Amino acid sequence: IHTCRTTRRRSLTSTDGSARTEAVKVGREDIDQAEAWDASAFVLRSGRDPGQAGRAKAVEQLVRSLNTLCTYARKRGDMPVLLETGDRTSFGINQLLGPTVEAVEVARQVRAANAKFGLLMDLGTLAHLEEPVTQTLDLARDFLGAVHLGNRVIRDPSHPAYGRGRPPLDIHEGEVGHTQLVAF
Repeated sequence: IHTCRTTRRRSLTSTDGSARTEAVKVGREDIDQAEAWDASAFVLRSGRDPGQAGRAKAVEQLVRSLNTLCTYARKRGDMPVLLETGDRTSFGINQLLGPTVEAVEVARQVRAANAKFGLLMDLGTLAHLEEPVTQTLDLARDFLGAVHLGNRVIRDPSHPAYGRGRPPLDIHEGEVGHTQLVAF
């Protein structure tokens, strides 16, 4: 899997047409790179959450951008495009698509025209979102393209991996241990 980290800091959700166009251009370049590396899928994130006032427009632009990138990937070799869900917390990764129900709605819209589009769900992110694992996976099951067995540190702000890090599974300070892994 080839991961694009929000198209190298450009915004697929921008309401500025030229900025969004540039982000899509960079996304195409990253898809080309993923193809060259024979990646099994191309993964990206939704980008920063603009806040409640800008969310609806940002989601609309994200759907447009994802459809464009999926069409491009299909023409290049039909590589699946996956959107990694995130969280919306200020101490986390603060992504537009945090709650799974919203990510599923975007996936439903994009999947209507792009059969190889899906979601990448991370166990650590689910802990960060405080979403119940089995119910969340049930909600997203028709759109799951991949999963990460990740962890997060949420309760200890002094920990180096607090909020954004990807600490090992089953560390004392982490949210994901044996019980959560088995449920996942």
